[in-house]
Amino acid sequence: MSKKTSAIVLSSLIVMNQVSEIPIIHANNSISSAVNQEQADKQSKQVIYVTNGEGNLNAGDGTSQKPYQNIRTALKQVEDGGTIKIVGTVSYAKHEVEPNTKAALPLMITKNITIEGASGDTTNDTLSTRAPIQLGANVTFKNMRIEMPNLNQIMPGVQEPAPTPADEGIYKSGRTIYVAGHTLTLDNVNTKLGTHVEQSEERPFISGGSFWAEKATGAKSVVNIINPNSETRFNSIYAGDYWYESNIPFELKLGEKTNNKTIIDNTIHTGGIMNDYSGDVKITIGGAVSPTFDYTKHTGNTDVEINYSQYLGDIEFNGLRTLTLSNGAYVEPKKDSTFNVQNLSIRENALLDFRKLTTNPKVTGDFTGLPTSSNVGSGSIILNGDQTLHIQGNATGVTLLNTHNRITDQTLIQNHPYI
Repeated sequence: MSKKTSAIVLSSLIVMNQVSEIPIIHANNSISSAVNQEQADKQSKQVIYVTNGEGNLNAGDGTSQKPYQNIRTALKQVEDGGTIKIVGTVSYAKHEVEPNTKAALPLMITKNITIEGASGDTTNDTLSTRAPIQLGANVTFKNMRIEMPNLNQIMPGVQEPAPTPADEGIYKSGRTIYVAGHTLTLDNVNTKLGTHVEQSEERPFISGGSFWAEKATGAKSVVNIINPNSETRFNSIYAGDYWYESNIPFELKLGEKTNNKTIIDNTIHTGGIMNDYSGDVKITIGGAVSPTFDYTKHTGNTDVEINYSQYLGDIEFNGLRTLTLSNGAYVEPKKDSTFNVQNLSIRENALLDFRKLTTNPKVTGDFTGLPTSSNVGSGSIILNGDQTLHIQGNATGVTLLNTHNRITDQTLIQNHPYI
């Protein structure tokens, strides 16, 4: 082969190789674009925006520039683990109804999501619903307002005939958040109902159970109320179900390090309403909340822990399985109340002052102080000169008697049986 011919063949091979690589490069670019688009689509469903709440189901694309116009669309499109951003007031008044009773069925949330105010202004970004809310997954409401106006004409919320007291007076069943065996977190949530005068009566309720037409689906109901503001308030909380017999455990964590004493306007009910609730209840109070406890319709155990350095007075402790005070808690049981708990634990720098009681406090089980090996200050019990603390079980650990840095030392009367 001549040199000229060789050069032509070699050049042809080079050109052929270059041409053959062109579609491969384009294919790789195409694949990369598809992956990027897929990631963008996924990201768009991780954080989506909604406004209005009752607009066209197909309006908007969920971006901050073009929010969805319907809360149903937002709940359908958001991915599990994602966030729905509330822009302004999002309404849910055109709710579904139960065919026979015409009761407003709950707004169901069946994905593990966060629903958050887009601006962080808890007076502006609002979910306003004229139906109950029920969880079918773990849900966080954050930096927003939840408004639950009640009109009994459109939300009787009960079977016929209406079983009072579940729907008597302030019609709690229609404006309740039903946790239904899942975890509800309320983070900096405002529950004020417009400018209504009777705010304490118009705040929402929380139930560990489920709406009567929607059965609970989870294994444990947990309610976390964190970073409460001055308008984070609830009428009452029921650990049990309103209508059904239930045994799902319930845990309530209240107001860590808060000075808002009105998170619970009325009462924490450890039971249900129509039928007994047999689940165990644990309540942790981490702030200035001084709730009233009601054990009606509760056959399970109740444990209460108070673990924040704040004075709490006028609380009645009777029938608890375990009361634990820690982290500098200062508790003074309600005057003329009865103190009768199974187990009592007084830990780090905590103070339990019995002097207002007119009866002797009783511990029917074990009393536990701080371990002798601990390097923090022991807790204290304060008794007046006529009182004796009766402990029927074992007493272990270290606890101070009638002395604490928060109050003047109380002189012990000679030969008086304090313990």
